[in-house]
Amino acid sequence: MTYGAVHAAVMDVLSQESIERCALHVKSVLEGDTSKPLIGVVNNAGFCIISPMEMTSDEDVRRVFELDFWAYIAVIRAFLPLIKQNKGRFINVGSYAGFVNPPMWVAYSAVKAAIEGLTRAWRFELMPFGVGMTTIRPGWTRTGGVGPKIRNAWDKYFDGVEQGAIGVDTLGNAINSTKPVDAAEARIYRPMVDKW
Repeated sequence: MTYGAVHAAVMDVLSQESIERCALHVKSVLEGDTSKPLIGVVNNAGFCIISPMEMTSDEDVRRVFELDFWAYIAVIRAFLPLIKQNKGRFINVGSYAGFVNPPMWVAYSAVKAAIEGLTRAWRFELMPFGVGMTTIRPGWTRTGGVGPKIRNAWDKYFDGVEQGAIGVDTLGNAINSTKPVDAAEARIYRPMVDKW
């Protein structure tokens, strides 16, 4: 699809075939008009599961990594030859969750930390070719959809757990701490969750 000077293409980043087809389409557009080189690719696909990690299924964690990590790699590899031709840049959308790890966001925090490591290391491999790679980290955004999910996940997790407990064991029994640092940490994270 073409809109003036803008060429649009649909790509399913979870399908290697779709990624390769899109890269070939972009290549054909570029070959038809060398005055408009491809100078950048932005990896922005992703989603976040808000759930206590011990209650999050392996399948859900894998889904987060498939979209928020492996899809980034597949897109970069497919478009790398075109980006190298023009000494362009890849921009990977990360998150401050990769550094500040809020409760209930374990899978998302882990995958965004992985994106940080991937970007930093791969950037050095691409420098000799004049290709850049960087991560941008949008700040926290309070939305109507996320706030209730955090609150509900937190409430569900601690529903029925006695006051002062630091968690639950595999049988659902409260685990209490005798360490003052655990209680202090709970006092820090609770207001973070309450603000949503």
